Amino acid sequence: MAMDEYQMINADDTRDFLKSFTSFISNSIKYILTAAKLHWAVTIIMFVITAGIGGYYLWTSAPYYKATMVCEFTALSKKTYGEMLQQLDNLAKSHSYTTLASTLNIAEADAKTIQSIDGNNITGTPLYDDFTGDRGPMYITVKGTSNKIFADLEQAIPKYLMSSPFRKKRNIIEREQQIQKIQYLNADLASLDSVIVAYTTFIKHTETSVDSATLLTKIPQLFELKSDMEDKIQKAEWRLKELDPTVEILYGFVAPDQPSTNNNSRTWAMLILIAIGGSITVATFYRLFSKL
Repeated sequence: MAMDEYQMINADDTRDFLKSFTSFISNSIKYILTAAKLHWAVTIIMFVITAGIGGYYLWTSAPYYKATMVCEFTALSKKTYGEMLQQLDNLAKSHSYTTLASTLNIAEADAKTIQSIDGNNITGTPLYDDFTGDRGPMYITVKGTSNKIFADLEQAIPKYLMSSPFRKKRNIIEREQQIQKIQYLNADLASLDSVIVAYTTFIKHTETSVDSATLLTKIPQLFELKSDMEDKIQKAEWRLKELDPTVEILYGFVAPDQPSTNNNSRTWAMLILIAIGGSITVATFYRLFSKL
């Protein structure tokens, strides 16, 4: 097809499109408003029901305190810790306060003040959805009805995260492996030191200078091998120290002095808008289905 056969969009086409689009929007608004007017009883009933339910929730919702603790870890993964925190959150939201108190080793009265426990990574993604091997910090946010619980949770939550049976078993196995590795490396290092001493003694008793010069070129290689062994021992010892504890606090909860609340003018305004939109939507669908 030749290029001149294509029709170009001109100003008239654009004007016609905008006119049609404006007419569509205008007719849609008229239809919705007419539906709300014709079925005013449905509109009012839905508005009262929606606003009433939302208003009751806002009016009866208790003030809450919210704070975040940041931790780093050296074992397991964020997903594992995220699932452990999710278990705590499920216990809090299901009002299983006895189990929650036992799990965190806190008083049941304190457990009853916990509303939610969430764990997120630095991007805000829930930890239980984080499949990466990234060792970035964990952000643990607690919401509760008292600001006195945060001091206890700052100690209780890391202890809980380190109480995983899988983590304990894995740490025991890896600790044994690292200790055994250090023992083998120390034995090899002692043997190498003996070789270096014997080798240098042998060079001293070599009769010709040519042979001595040739043998001396091997000594740097022996010391390089010794340095590599010492580095491996140092890394193994450092890993041994990392195994316990596996979760450490970078900075703890900073509990606010005053509680937050959902019962405010902004939330009420949003509720009114939602109630109006919901009631008009129901009236519109009522008009559509009544014609079928």
